[in-house]
Amino acid sequence: MNKNLVGLLLTLTITVVGLTAITINTLNVDANYSVLVEEMYTITGNEKVKEVKETTQKEIIIKDEEALEIRTNGYMVSYIVANSRLSNDEASKLVNTVNKVINKYNNEVPSSLIFAIMQTETDFRNIKSSFKSEDSVGYIQMQSTTREFLKNKYPNLPNYNSQVEFMSDVEGQIEYAVHYIKMANEKFNSNPECVISSYNMGLNNTKINNRYVKETLQHKLDLEQHLYVAK
Repeated sequence: MNKNLVGLLLTLTITVVGLTAITINTLNVDANYSVLVEEMYTITGNEKVKEVKETTQKEIIIKDEEALEIRTNGYMVSYIVANSRLSNDEASKLVNTVNKVINKYNNEVPSSLIFAIMQTETDFRNIKSSFKSEDSVGYIQMQSTTREFLKNKYPNLPNYNSQVEFMSDVEGQIEYAVHYIKMANEKFNSNPECVISSYNMGLNNTKINNRYVKETLQHKLDLEQHLYVAK
């Protein structure tokens, strides 16, 4: 139950057919509201009480999930702000964008891996590669050849005429990163070292003990430990 409601009077009044109204008052709002309704159903056996019980349980689950999402997003934003030059608003916008794409694909790819790759690649910056021999861009530093390969493999991905256009669409960047990781998961049976290495070096050129892999895995662990506090 929401801690902000401590001290408020919770009154549950249910009118039972053939009986007077039964009222339960409690100052202990930490007590599970659904338990109170359960007790009422046990006492009365009334179907109306049962409907209230079932509705209440669903509402509690939804509120708990919403509260967890708010806490989790808050911890993620604070992590990014602490490890980048992004403002709180910029980090919040990035977190919301990543979560939108992750949820679209039923969390097949953990957000912690997407953020870990971003941190290793650019420290959460939407930039062009500093290497003249590469045309990698964005938070995720994807080359045009990789982007075009993914577009051919997954036709439903958004289309871009240039890397500049791709760089301007953060949501699209995340879409492509998620699809690359899904593809690598299939090839390497979700082995995290191989998946991360392939993101850096290509599907056919993996080195699981290189610095990139170790750094990204450490970022992923740090992120997950940070998020664990929210739960």
